[in-house]
Amino acid sequence: MATDLAVAGGMGRGEYSAKFGNIRALTVIIAPLFYGNIYAYYAPRGKPGYAWFAGALVVALAEALHRTLKDEDCFPKGSTADLKKKCWGIFGQ
Repeated sequence: MATDLAVAGGMGRGEYSAKFGNIRALTVIIAPLFYGNIYAYYAPRGKPGYAWFAGALVVALAEALHRTLKDEDCFPKGSTADLKKKCWGIFGQ
């Protein structure tokens, strides 16, 4: 579905696949370093659970950014997606 939306937005399938792969690679490299450093800093201080709070904060930030999208941003003109769906899925406005 994401590839279809990217093509409808004017991006080629190969271009989208390459961008997605690059973002995934960065995430796979950065996330363990981020959470590992948080754990390494707080664990000796008796608070190893702060790494979980950092993860929850990242998820909350991603959700807040997602909620700023309008339905038109999620489903560009010409997409084959079901336009009756809302950008927020079952959690619509």
